[in-house]
Amino acid sequence: MKPLRSYIVIFVILLCATKASASHIFGGDLLYQYVGNDRYRVVLTIYGDCSGQNFPTLKGASPSIILQNNGQAFAFLSLKAEDSGVEVTPVCVQDSNNTACKKPTNPIPGITRYIYADTVTVPFPAADWVFAFSGVMGNNSIAGRTNAIGNINIDPLQGSTMYLEAHLNNLNGPNNSPAYTTIPTPFYCVNLAQEYNQGAVDPDKDSLNFLLTPALESSVQTVTYIPPYSATAPIATAAGSFSFNNINGQMSFTPNLAQISVVVNKVEEYKNGVLVGSSMREMTFIVLSTCNNSPPVGKIDSNVDGGLTAPGNIVNVCQGTKHVAFTISPKDANGDNITVDTSGGVFGGALTITGNGTKSPRISFSWDPDANQPLGAYTFFLKYKDDGCPLSSNQTIAYTVRVIRPFSISYEVLAPTQCAHNAYVRIIVKDGVSPKVLEVDKNDRLLKSYSDSLEKNDTTYIIADSFMKGNYHLIAFSPYFKCVSDLNMTIADSGVYPFPPFFKDKDVCLNDSVVPILLHEDTTVFHINWYDIEAGKLATVPTYETNTTKVYTWLISQTHLVCESDKVPYHVNVHDLPTIDILAESRKVCIGDKIFLLASGGVSYTWLPADKIYSDDRVNFYTRVLEPTTYKVVGTSEYGCVDTASITYSDIENCCTFSYPNAFSPNGDGKNDRFHPLLYGNSLEYSLTVYNRWGQEVFHTTDPNDSWDGNYNSKPCDMGVYYYRLKSKCYTGHEETSAGDVTLIR
Repeated sequence: MKPLRSYIVIFVILLCATKASASHIFGGDLLYQYVGNDRYRVVLTIYGDCSGQNFPTLKGASPSIILQNNGQAFAFLSLKAEDSGVEVTPVCVQDSNNTACKKPTNPIPGITRYIYADTVTVPFPAADWVFAFSGVMGNNSIAGRTNAIGNINIDPLQGSTMYLEAHLNNLNGPNNSPAYTTIPTPFYCVNLAQEYNQGAVDPDKDSLNFLLTPALESSVQTVTYIPPYSATAPIATAAGSFSFNNINGQMSFTPNLAQISVVVNKVEEYKNGVLVGSSMREMTFIVLSTCNNSPPVGKIDSNVDGGLTAPGNIVNVCQGTKHVAFTISPKDANGDNITVDTSGGVFGGALTITGNGTKSPRISFSWDPDANQPLGAYTFFLKYKDDGCPLSSNQTIAYTVRVIRPFSISYEVLAPTQCAHNAYVRIIVKDGVSPKVLEVDKNDRLLKSYSDSLEKNDTTYIIADSFMKGNYHLIAFSPYFKCVSDLNMTIADSGVYPFPPFFKDKDVCLNDSVVPILLHEDTTVFHINWYDIEAGKLATVPTYETNTTKVYTWLISQTHLVCESDKVPYHVNVHDLPTIDILAESRKVCIGDKIFLLASGGVSYTWLPADKIYSDDRVNFYTRVLEPTTYKVVGTSEYGCVDTASITYSDIENCCTFSYPNAFSPNGDGKNDRFHPLLYGNSLEYSLTVYNRWGQEVFHTTDPNDSWDGNYNSKPCDMGVYYYRLKSKCYTGHEETSAGDVTLIR
């Protein structure tokens, strides 16, 4: 027996919190049952706080329920109390008369369950009928939440009212809410592992989905949670200790703070994948810091026949399994005796208990599924109660056997190898359970391994990765599932080779000799394919003719292994010959004349005879006419086509005549600004020197085209008479020596 003194302290703390807010309700749930002829029995269960100041109002209450569809009210119900209240305080026998339900001043807090019910006709089939309890209790009282709740915002003046609703989809026939087979006892202890489950069992054998959902103020308004709390994390717990199982509704947690928190559970019902109904339960969890009674726990033992265990007391079995069996060995950390209640029933298996009511009871479960047992979750609930005093601990724990279709594996090549890359492949793993593990073997060696997470909740797992060509073995399994599936995967070269051939078009000239088309391909790796312009495949390499200008066009591709590239055009261009013209005329010339050789019509030129052609800057070609000569130019077009032209200089005069100006005026007017002897002809040698009257040299040149500008050292010379001396030799052989004077005039 635990000391009574600690529970007196608990009660005083609780009494202060609840009386300050005038709360008298720990929680409640709203369900419905089909009774025939479109009539439903609506049941509201309220769990009252016997120490709440408004607790006495629950006995005479007639809670209001509204039947709605698409926001329109169709019926109003005033539920009737089905009893005068049943105390459900988890208390040991010897202290059963010491709860607040027996006397408000008693030291042990008490809980009384009230059930209210009435029937209503649902007038027509619809997808979303709503039975709504807005908190109105019918005797000038409401189902108010305590202001001491610490995980949601509550206006201290307006307070907060519990709102519950249940949904019905009767389009395909009637429906029943699941029965909540457990009585919630909202007292928990700090730093002790706890379990909570409403024990939902569906009479229609619908598939159930369990949720933690926000507490409601109305049909359209949820409460506001105080961070870090939320609907799915409503309690302060030790790190990593909180979990909620959507398959069977089991909530496991270790609270690490004394707290008062609202927790709302919702159960959805599915028939053949269609949502046909939902119901909810709201409870105020009170976590106390001054208790030390650890609740009993019961986990499935490790040896399971016919399946494998998964977190949350789940056993996964393959569809077609003939026999499933496991044992449960409950424990109580305080050494209390444990009583196991199986009143919720078992879905079809056999359950035997030995040592019930002792410190070490043992539960044995066995089940022989039908050969065609439908897929789904089959859950039963065990209620554990210890004999701790004055408050005993109660735990309801769900045990689920899931009949699961084995893994199926398929794959799809999203992008083929194109005979150049790895293939991009999508592998799809369906069915089975999570975490799904996919191993890829090649040549009996593990190549790659993939895994999804447990939170995937058995959805399809898709892997996309690249694989080189070859044969692979795919194996799907899970650490929580006995069935292993495999599939052979072959990745073969296929697709369009990504590199089309690149060859320069062939350019030929009019009347050239026909040379077969030869593309320099690596025939050990690639093969060139030829097509006509309409993409018709050619058996041989095509040919062309050069007797007329024309553009021949074909399509070519290259094949590597089994992959052929895209087709690209290939051209043979038959070009016209260029027309080459020499930009000069044949005329009389002086011996030694410098003739520049210019031509047009091509992009490059070659002049002949080569020994008589000179270039001063490697661009401008010229010759010196010393004897009658014919010059030929070979012009080439941008495509390598050629043409020729020629010019002859045969009228050659032996020119060599000098004349000497006697004055010049370097004043910049463009007239007679410079001095030099005038030569009709061409000189081989040339020397001109100019002196002033004192015999000082003021100008000298050896270039017959140069002349004196009247300056010396870049300064103008004085006006006057200057003297010159010329010595020159012409191409004719004549030598000229002359001296004279010239007058500089300014």
